[in-house]
Amino acid sequence: MLRRFSLYRRGKIYYCQFYNPKTGKYISGRSTGQKSRNAATLVVYEWEQNGLPDRGGGGRRPVSETIDMDTVLEAIRKTDLTSQDAERIVAALKTRGLIETAIVKAGPGSELFTAFLSRFWDYDQSPYVREKLAHGHSIGRRHCYDMALWHKLYWRTFFGDKSLSQIQKADLKGFSLWLAESKKLKPKTINNILSVGTVALRWAKANDLSQRIQPRGW
Repeated sequence: MLRRFSLYRRGKIYYCQFYNPKTGKYISGRSTGQKSRNAATLVVYEWEQNGLPDRGGGGRRPVSETIDMDTVLEAIRKTDLTSQDAERIVAALKTRGLIETAIVKAGPGSELFTAFLSRFWDYDQSPYVREKLAHGHSIGRRHCYDMALWHKLYWRTFFGDKSLSQIQKADLKGFSLWLAESKKLKPKTINNILSVGTVALRWAKANDLSQRIQPRGW
């Protein structure tokens, strides 16, 4: 039976590696700061009792949680992840408030937002239009033409090279103010123009193209 931890010396200092029974390996070593094996062992016993000190000085974490984190990282390294898997991981981190934004390489969310909108309102290519028609809902070419025109005149100019997964609630607020203050448009016209993006973003969220937590009302 493997020991729950292992001590080894690097230079004059003893390091500890805790055993992870889920991976069958010892996790990365942590310096005990001690030069004798007995003193190092006492430090490890204290860690097991009170938790490992955070490397950034932000408190302590139970050894069991450190081992769980090692298990998660090992799974990410070894599992054959898809872009959709990566998007789900990013979404979980956003939900925890640990990150604000991330772009998954080669994933749906990495597509240029303006390119997505252009395709979304192309009547003959839009998956949104095909979905509407397949469910017996009416959507006209004229409507798509107007939306595509507003996209070309306003959305493409304002959002430039932002990717789909980078769009945040603050971006829409800034866009709305730009339409009002710089373009001098009326509120009803602004609302119509905003629907070009909000409808598309709601559809993207519902179809897992972007894992961003969308603001209420999208």
